[in-house]
Amino acid sequence: MKPQPKRPRAPFNYHELMEQIRKNKHSVALKRFLMKNRLILPILLVVIVLGIMLTRCFTPKTVQPTPSSSSSELSSVEPTASTAVFAEAQPEISEARQIIDAAQSLEPGELIDVPLMGQGEYPTGCETISTMMMLRYYGIDISTEDFIDNYLPMADYEFIGDTMYAPSPNDYFIGDPRESYSYGCFAPVIEKALSKLLPDDCRVENLTGHELSELAEEYISKSQPLLVWVSINMSPIEPGNEWILPTGETYVWPSGEHCVVLVGYDDQCYYFNDPLQAPDVVAYDKEIVEERFAEMYYQALAIVANDNELS
Repeated sequence: MKPQPKRPRAPFNYHELMEQIRKNKHSVALKRFLMKNRLILPILLVVIVLGIMLTRCFTPKTVQPTPSSSSSELSSVEPTASTAVFAEAQPEISEARQIIDAAQSLEPGELIDVPLMGQGEYPTGCETISTMMMLRYYGIDISTEDFIDNYLPMADYEFIGDTMYAPSPNDYFIGDPRESYSYGCFAPVIEKALSKLLPDDCRVENLTGHELSELAEEYISKSQPLLVWVSINMSPIEPGNEWILPTGETYVWPSGEHCVVLVGYDDQCYYFNDPLQAPDVVAYDKEIVEERFAEMYYQALAIVANDNELS
């Protein structure tokens, strides 16, 4: 009888052998564990399901505030030096704010009936829209676009490397009110614009440096609204982006800068037409407002008859 031919051996592979041993070892260990602990897996699943249900029940729901204009899109995060800060970026709403129904909160006649306007298509245009409200109150017919294009002094900024260069907001509106990545301007810029368009029987009066309580008593009581510089939602002013002025000095933008129209006051509050809160009149605690007014250098403007002057 012939011997059977031997089956050829497969080449020995050490790594495959070790991998098979490892897999078998883990499989056997797992089987042993499950056999010894039959109840652990169902209990573990029940605990996980209960945990998920409890989390859903007790997690508070957050409600996002409804934007009052297209500019509330805006992030309150400070941009990097490579981009311009959004001047109307909104901080968290201050507890001092109250949106009111003026007819219910004050006696008739205590609020000046200044037409309310929202800044809508003008994301950094609080100064422009507040000025437009003042002009409409006095019956001066001009479009917002006409005011921007033909009266508002504007200047752009530029970057050389990581360094930003721009003029002072006392001299120009930095950027364009129609653009998100712009800044704003201060009272002398709006004063210059109004001086060019007001009729001969009235003028713009720069009241910067006076206490707000003094201005309210002198002007609001005579039904003369005031353009004032404060902060968005009366939140504290923070240092914003900085740039180099033509003089070589470094300027730091007051992040949160905002311009509104003061239309009334009482013992507790000042009342404003705020272009970010239209169509509501907004009330803020007097002490908070006066702090923000001081942080923004006591800036205020009024439109007055030529024979009227603050003593």
